[in-house]
Amino acid sequence: MSTQVNPALPKKKPYPFYLGGLAATIAASITHPLDLTKVRLQASGDKRMIESIKKTYRTAGARGLFDGISGTWLRQMSYSMCRFWAYDESKKLLGAGKDAPAWKLAAAGSMAGGIAGFVGNPGEIVMVRLQGDFAKPPEKRFNYKNCFDALFRMVREEGFSSLGRGIGPNVFRAILMNASQLASYDFFKEELLHSGYFQDNIYCHFTASFAAGTVATTVCSPADVLKVRASALTPPSFPMY
Repeated sequence: MSTQVNPALPKKKPYPFYLGGLAATIAASITHPLDLTKVRLQASGDKRMIESIKKTYRTAGARGLFDGISGTWLRQMSYSMCRFWAYDESKKLLGAGKDAPAWKLAAAGSMAGGIAGFVGNPGEIVMVRLQGDFAKPPEKRFNYKNCFDALFRMVREEGFSSLGRGIGPNVFRAILMNASQLASYDFFKEELLHSGYFQDNIYCHFTASFAAGTVATTVCSPADVLKVRASALTPPSFPMY
């Protein structure tokens, strides 16, 4: 009696890193009103989230909730795309495979965060300035038209070195974010799959992402405040790092 052997299932190919950058850009566009409110809470005198949202809507309408969205796109297409590429390459370099220990994943995330934080620093500054501009008094606003106008004017008015302003807090925050978020996502996903209650589908990815986002936000909150305040200020107000 012959037994039929099922052929091995083909190995699932990893998604290209640039799709991660595109997905991050779409997600950031959807959550932009909340990120805008976060920046204004951190960089201005606003104290409560709901009151800050109401203030933005009252002064600029629904469109005001998307102030500075071009800066968000620039930041995501530089920082996020770079970090996904760097994370994949760092895992290869460290030999962090499917069942790699958490410390290897965290080390790969730290390496990716340092690289992406450096590459994405100009986009980070532009994003924060565009988002926080309308929360300032008129005489203190930058009045940038869009992300490209912001980049050109920063170089022309403040010098090329202005693109590196706040790079210390930004890279530190990026290392913390990627070490905690990317590594914890991989860790939570593997644990969920091993639990027997989840399969490798959208429900597993959503649950792992939710848990990883909670960890990363908690870990990065102090560094995030420093990063926003460093990026929002002009040269005499904050030192270079």
